Amino acid sequence: MGGYHFHVSGGAVVLMLQSDTLWFLPPLGAALINPKAEALPGYVAFAHGQALYAPPDYSSDDAPVIVPKPHILLEARMRILARDDGTERGEWRSSHNIPDDRWDYINLDLLPRPFKVYYKANKSETISRAEYVVGLKRTLGVPVDPKDYDLDPKKYGF
Repeated sequence: MGGYHFHVSGGAVVLMLQSDTLWFLPPLGAALINPKAEALPGYVAFAHGQALYAPPDYSSDDAPVIVPKPHILLEARMRILARDDGTERGEWRSSHNIPDDRWDYINLDLLPRPFKVYYKANKSETISRAEYVVGLKRTLGVPVDPKDYDLDPKKYGF
């Protein structure tokens, strides 16, 4: 759960370990230290000069900052929720979560299908938070304890 958090003009920056937040991606290699745009893996981009993120812009041409693409961050957020829900770590993360309206600019078609389906259903409130979390956990093979969720056991096969 450790990381570095600091404020810059217009926002905050949080640096977290890849193994804690983006474990499902290939390891980030030394090729990303001084990269060329055409050599970037498909899941990262420069944080400047593109309409990837809402402002602020955290980098310049002199010091490029490489960030995961928005749909990758949203997928990571969903994976972390499934992994950490019901734990002390999950409680800390949920108290430091980005509101859902910050994700409105993401092309959801880039998400893997189950994540896209659960995200849209949760966003439109056609499923409860418990159904959302249980769906994510099952998608990822994370064990689900039915005592943790107020859901119909017959409907969810508990």
